[in-house]
Amino acid sequence: MSILTISVLVLIVILTSVAKLNAFASLFLVSFLLAVIALPGKDIVEILKQGFGNTVAIITAASFVVPMLPAKVYSSATVVMGTVTFLCVWLASFIML
Repeated sequence: MSILTISVLVLIVILTSVAKLNAFASLFLVSFLLAVIALPGKDIVEILKQGFGNTVAIITAASFVVPMLPAKVYSSATVVMGTVTFLCVWLASFIML
């Protein structure tokens, strides 16, 4: 593992546990800092917008599909989480092509 990877992981843990920052805000802040370090300045906003937009699109699509399933399918939380995870991964495979 590289020093940068370890630093990013440590920063996420510090922001979420010590600073009590929201997990989404921590991930966004660390993503933005990593983008500033690694990418050319003019591409940062577009790449972050594309990455977070795809993620939100996948989660939104999965949350619309799950309630349409029969009641017996999503009667337990474990089944719901498994179904949402499967749908998110399946939808992501189409978006990433």
